[in-house]
Amino acid sequence: MKIKAISRIKPKVNTIQRNLDPLIHPFAKAREAQRAVVAAKTDRIFAQPFVYAFSGHSDGVWSIQRHPKRLNCIFSGGCDGEIKVWNTANRCEIASIHAHNGFVRGMSLPGDGRTLITCSEDKTIKIWNSQPWVQSDRMDGSISALLYRMNEEQDRKNQGEVLGDGSEGLRSFGIGMNEDEDEDALIDNEDDEDEEDDDEDDININENKNIDLLKINKRAMIMDEEDEDDKSNSDDEEDEDDDEDQKLKQSKVIDTPIETIVGSYAYTSVDHNWTNQTFCSTGASVDIWDLQHSKVPINSFAWGADTYYYARYNRVEQNILATCGSDRGIVLYDLRSETPIRKLILRMKTNQLCWNPVEPFNYLAGNEDGNVYEFDMRNLGASRCVYKDHLDSVMTLDISPTGREFCSGSYDRTIRLWDSQAAGIHTKSFKGCLSSEKNAENICCYIYW
Repeated sequence: MKIKAISRIKPKVNTIQRNLDPLIHPFAKAREAQRAVVAAKTDRIFAQPFVYAFSGHSDGVWSIQRHPKRLNCIFSGGCDGEIKVWNTANRCEIASIHAHNGFVRGMSLPGDGRTLITCSEDKTIKIWNSQPWVQSDRMDGSISALLYRMNEEQDRKNQGEVLGDGSEGLRSFGIGMNEDEDEDALIDNEDDEDEEDDDEDDININENKNIDLLKINKRAMIMDEEDEDDKSNSDDEEDEDDDEDQKLKQSKVIDTPIETIVGSYAYTSVDHNWTNQTFCSTGASVDIWDLQHSKVPINSFAWGADTYYYARYNRVEQNILATCGSDRGIVLYDLRSETPIRKLILRMKTNQLCWNPVEPFNYLAGNEDGNVYEFDMRNLGASRCVYKDHLDSVMTLDISPTGREFCSGSYDRTIRLWDSQAAGIHTKSFKGCLSSEKNAENICCYIYW
């Protein structure tokens, strides 16, 4: 038995000498931190939250609003004054309306979602009935449900044609003698020849009568079928006329706003109160309107700014209204006292505001300096948090129903998803994000650029 042992010669062994003393490796932690940052950035850069793109606008999309009751319904307003209604479940377009002669600057819906309020730079505010769009067949259910309804209607039509083919009429005509009665009459009268002859004559007469009656019945059935065909054709024509009239009426109702408010200046945004029948608009001033009596504003506010760009109601404290204007200020109004609460001046202009639905005292502000500021309206001396990642102006932002995540869009061609307790997620670059909206289930956000 031979055993071969491993033998090495000392000069041929390449040993690596290491000294783990931290004094000799002063940049070990820095290298580790750099690698961790690079790994985290690559994870966010290659993240793919994009789901679908709704194409159909002939010009850029400026505003977007989701339906408060229907998760699969969103509204979008274009730079050419066109409003489109989308079904996000089926990924199809529901309706398209030319609403304004300029940019659709703002859109809003009340808590019940029955009306849609839009404003534009053509100095008009229009109130629309959103029920025909929301209750349309293309909005209810999926494509399979629509096909099921179509098949069901076709089955009903086929059943109607079978019932109207005259088969019931054949059963209803039962005039004449039966064969059993004829046989009984012949058996009873076999003994008397004279009576048989008389009975045969009677039977022949009855048979002739029965034949004549059957001919009459067949003619009557044919006449009834022709009458039924004429009636059905006339009914179909009347139904088609009624359907066309209803479609024309419905199209007129859809294309015509409930009310149009003509102002003296261009409107930049609009927002509806979550419970009351009031809404606000911004422009040269902040106007409060009543939805039932919207000829003249209930109240108007102005504090130093030439133009107010955006206004948003607080979801919990519904009498608190926050606005941002051209004087770089954020103003809080209390509608109960009809006076402004406080004004906060920043270094650069604020483009959009968003209230936290869970923490009603906190709100986010997207600024021209590329930062998103979080403020507490009880203490406006300093911001609670500053989110720094954008390289250009933050144009839009919206927060999730949980209050923990929010999305922001900027002119640096990026869309960023943020966690209030963690870093943001970077997405693919776009040509400047102009509007965003979080959906009610906190699953996705709708971004338009």
